[in-house]
Amino acid sequence: MGADASRWASRSSKPVAGVAETSAVGSTPIRSRPHPPTITPIPTIHPLTLMSSCQITTAQQEMAKGLTFRFDKPELEVERIAVYPYPDLTRLWVRVQITSFATPVVVTLTCFDPEGREVAGMLLVDWRDPYISLTMHLKKPPRPDEVYQLEVQVERDGDLLASGQHVFPLTFVDPNA
Repeated sequence: MGADASRWASRSSKPVAGVAETSAVGSTPIRSRPHPPTITPIPTIHPLTLMSSCQITTAQQEMAKGLTFRFDKPELEVERIAVYPYPDLTRLWVRVQITSFATPVVVTLTCFDPEGREVAGMLLVDWRDPYISLTMHLKKPPRPDEVYQLEVQVERDGDLLASGQHVFPLTFVDPNA
C-alpha cells in the first residue's frame, strides 16, 4: 500500500508517475541519547589541609600558617581620578579607578564649578567594575582656565565606603600627549 504522489508538485525534472514505494520499517535504527555526565562539585579545601595531605615538611607548613588569602580588600578606596576636558570644554572625559570589590556599589560623580555649584553629575547604580571611564556634560556654560572640582563617592546599602576629590583646570589637554 502506498501514497498517491501524482498530486504533489514535482521536485525534479523527471515526470512523476505512479505510486510511491513503501519503505522498510526500521531501516534506520533509533538509539536512545546518552545521558549527560553528572557533574560533581569540586570540594573546597583549605590550603593548610591540602598542604598537610601533601608531602611538605613541617617547617613549610609553619611558614604557610601566617598566610592569609583575601580576594576582596576590607575597605574600598578611590585609587585614581583623572579628568580630561574635551576641546569644546562642555564635556569632560572622566576616568576613575577603585580598589577591587566583590559586591556591586553605587558610584556618584559630581563636578563643581569655581563657586561650588554643581555643573555636572552622574549616578552609577549597581556598578561592578573597578574602572570607570565616561563622558560628563556640563549643564552650564564653561569658564575656561578656571579651577573645577570632581567629587567621587562610593556607597553600598546607603553607607559611604570611599570618596575622593580631584581639582583640575578647565583647559583642553590631549590625554595621549
